Amino acid sequence: MSQNTVNPTAANAVSNPIRSDGVLPPENKVFLAFRSADDLQGALNALLDENFLESDLLVFSPQQMARQMRTNIAHAGVLASIGQDLNLLKTHLALAEQGHGYVVVLWPKSDHEEFITQVAREHNAARAQKFGRLIIEELVEPSPGQQQHFESPDRGLDRGAEHERQR
Repeated sequence: MSQNTVNPTAANAVSNPIRSDGVLPPENKVFLAFRSADDLQGALNALLDENFLESDLLVFSPQQMARQMRTNIAHAGVLASIGQDLNLLKTHLALAEQGHGYVVVLWPKSDHEEFITQVAREHNAARAQKFGRLIIEELVEPSPGQQQHFESPDRGLDRGAEHERQR
């Protein structure tokens, strides 16, 4: 399967979802992370069996996703560090470095969400996140030890702030 093709007749489709600077913008995509190649292949087969086109999906090996996330992080703008965007990129990098492969669903329609969530659960996705324009939705509960935390010490929610309060 080609990593950089999309259906040219799909709404919002472009010939290459990866920008010229190498960044894969996460908006309007669902990222599914899998610990095992068998789970990833099972999820991919389930999506294709449900009439998703190969061109609607990107498949990344752990090494490919690690490279992609390093590129995304290197090109992240100031706004990415204000919210959770940069932290999520770093989480996907960490998962890739731990050996997780990815299926990325390009431009999913709202009526796809329930099926994609079902596929993620049935095939043991470690993460399944839908990136909208302004919101990121967890489609399945993150694996233990993979919870996201806001990084603001002012909110008292990051681990460093907790450690400081206990002193």
